[in-house]
Amino acid sequence: MSSQPRIIRVVLPLFPYSQPLDWCGPHAVFSSTDPSRPASRNLPFNMIVKIASETMDPVMNAGGLRVVPDMTLEEAESETWDAILLPGGGGARPWLKENDRVQEFLKNKVPEVEYVWTVCTGSWLLASTGLLRGLKATTNKAAYNEVIETTQDQGVTWVPEARWVVDGKIWSSSGVTAGIDMAAAIIRHLLSKYENDQSKAKQMGDQILAVLEVK
Repeated sequence: MSSQPRIIRVVLPLFPYSQPLDWCGPHAVFSSTDPSRPASRNLPFNMIVKIASETMDPVMNAGGLRVVPDMTLEEAESETWDAILLPGGGGARPWLKENDRVQEFLKNKVPEVEYVWTVCTGSWLLASTGLLRGLKATTNKAAYNEVIETTQDQGVTWVPEARWVVDGKIWSSSGVTAGIDMAAAIIRHLLSKYENDQSKAKQMGDQILAVLEVK
């Protein structure tokens, strides 16, 4: 392991009326790699998550939570990212005008990143761009039938019963809290990837995730 940890930069494109838990949960898991935390010292990587939206105005999430983004989508497009975290929720319906800019962002940046992580109906929004064509994915089971009906021409193999699905660089989780479980699996995946000693990688994962009480 190198003396300097790898920095994994994650961009979170946020749109109105997203489900807060879709992204707050994974955000908390990823932020647990902060080296200032005792359990996260000496990790082979640290994750930095930045929220991007169409403007710098506070974004209204489902339930009334307002979030001030770190940057605009235009600014985020000019930067290099390792991963995209895409939430779902009521605002993830592909036909909503508010999502036009997010869809454009995804078309521009998904080909560049190493990973795309969708939570809940975030996979529905991603499918609408054509970027899931030929791939397997899952989504929120409460919206499953509607997702199937509206993406028939997108060539996606939807998996009806899965906590999360991995196909290439695309990771998609089921609804809401499944995103937290997927985020924990992502941490373990990255530890296995960047730490040569696999027993040490497992121990690191156990320590980080024990603080959050996730597996």
